[in-house]
Amino acid sequence: MGIFNRLFNRPQTTSRYPIDIIEPLKKTWPEWRRYDMDVPPLPNDHSLGQLLDTIYHASFTMEERRKTQFSAVMCNPDKTRQPTVFSEPREFSVHELRRLAPVAMSGQALIGINWPSAFGPPSIWGLCGSAWSQLKISAISPGTLEVGRDEKVFLTLRGGQLIPENFKSGIFGPVSEFISAVNTELWADLSYEGGWSPQVVVYPGHFMSIFSRIAHSGHGGTVLLVPDTLARESLVPHVRSKYQCDDNQIWPILKTAMRQFSEDTDRHKIESAESELKELVDRVGDLATVDGAVVLTDRLRILGFGAEIISKADVDEISVMPDHRSVEVEAFGTRHRSAFRFCHSLPQCMAVVCSQDGGSRAIRAANNGTIEVYE
Repeated sequence: MGIFNRLFNRPQTTSRYPIDIIEPLKKTWPEWRRYDMDVPPLPNDHSLGQLLDTIYHASFTMEERRKTQFSAVMCNPDKTRQPTVFSEPREFSVHELRRLAPVAMSGQALIGINWPSAFGPPSIWGLCGSAWSQLKISAISPGTLEVGRDEKVFLTLRGGQLIPENFKSGIFGPVSEFISAVNTELWADLSYEGGWSPQVVVYPGHFMSIFSRIAHSGHGGTVLLVPDTLARESLVPHVRSKYQCDDNQIWPILKTAMRQFSEDTDRHKIESAESELKELVDRVGDLATVDGAVVLTDRLRILGFGAEIISKADVDEISVMPDHRSVEVEAFGTRHRSAFRFCHSLPQCMAVVCSQDGGSRAIRAANNGTIEVYE
């Protein structure tokens, strides 16, 4: 508690800490939800600070040489899917989070934490598969937290900086632009209510979930994004997939799941589709654990994985966005340089390189041939 209390009264610095998440989270929390769901309340500031601070400190620990990476959800078991409830709650502490982290590392399970109250500290009640519209906090790497709801990240604390997830920074913007035409098609026959537009965040959010899962795997990987209309023959000179396929399972299930935002809904069908959709989207991310890139279309069609980029293009200029900072190609690793060659050869495509430290970069070719990198 000493460290936590000092954070509340610390002098102003340029670095940001878990306590700095609270105010922007409270402002963002009512947004990006299904119109038919109430927004669950957040804990009071002191309790929320405890939760964030403990998870933050757990992120710096290791268990048998493994980094402590996990996601935790703050709610009761009845708000979750497939809960496994412990016979006796466990103490909410750095020690317990470190011990449970391996089972929650891949994203298949979440650590369930009850809401703290005036009657006592929070505790760990068990594990669950997913939770609807509840507060989710993820320890991605030492000192890096992601805070949000479901698969949507509202705020990221990384390297002492607090990064809001908006549509003009990071990889969200370029990825959203790449899938914009398909996204419009997806929502063509749906109508929705409320003061926000699910079209802006929901479909792009599935791609972000894939990238996040790859980064959390501890392995990292590359996703090559190609237009669904691109002839496969166009890829042959540039990509060699060890495991070729043409898996289009996700799109029809996605169309059903999107009806949750329409007034005319069949709840049972939608919940079944949502569950199946999450499993398939997670599988896409898991394909990156096989050495090589995943080849994915803007309609979430899987064309192959274990792919080797064989483009021979010469890339001279790299521009790091959004400030157009010029960086030498040699400053990047092998994965990035391969992605640069791919995007230079096929400018209608783009790539996302997910690093094992939790960060991701989007790569695309500008109209003048310059390779743009978004962090």
